[in-house]
Amino acid sequence: MFTSPQRSSKGFTLIELLVVIAIIAILIGLLLPAVQKVREAASRMKCQNHVKQLALGMHAFHDTKQALPAGMSPGTVNYGDLYCCWGTWQIAIMPFIEQENAFKIYQNYGGDDSTGPRYAGGVNLQVTQRRYSVMTCPTEDKPNAPIGSMTSHNYAINYGNTTIYQAPTVTVGGVTITFGQAPFNPNV
Repeated sequence: MFTSPQRSSKGFTLIELLVVIAIIAILIGLLLPAVQKVREAASRMKCQNHVKQLALGMHAFHDTKQALPAGMSPGTVNYGDLYCCWGTWQIAIMPFIEQENAFKIYQNYGGDDSTGPRYAGGVNLQVTQRRYSVMTCPTEDKPNAPIGSMTSHNYAINYGNTTIYQAPTVTVGGVTITFGQAPFNPNV
């Protein structure tokens, strides 16, 4: 009997190669959602860490000055060496969240508002136009949305039942409303 020599297969057939590629594609498809969830969890954790840093900055400010920073300073709030500044609570807590250099750049640090630019003017724009990572949540899907010439951030404070420039009472239509002292009131 005559037998034909057997061919030895030294490589993959096309079908075997396609099966391996399909298995790899399925595994990648299964892993992508898990990787995305891990990224989202890491971003969420970073946001929580930023809130914690801001809260610690508020507490450090309070421990130093015996008051929380004003939500917005009309230029008359004086915390001793932390005079502030036609600015906001964000400017006031900068020395307590590792942004002391930015705080010192701010024109009215330790100065008089009658001689310098306000929050959105002059040299202060170096500070107010910069986006600080500690005040920005990485899960934000929108780019910086400026407010006028200033940068916006992701965190805010609650003024309570007050306005920015809090008067102790307001009379509307013959009715007098007495406001409580909110924690971030500039008149604290």
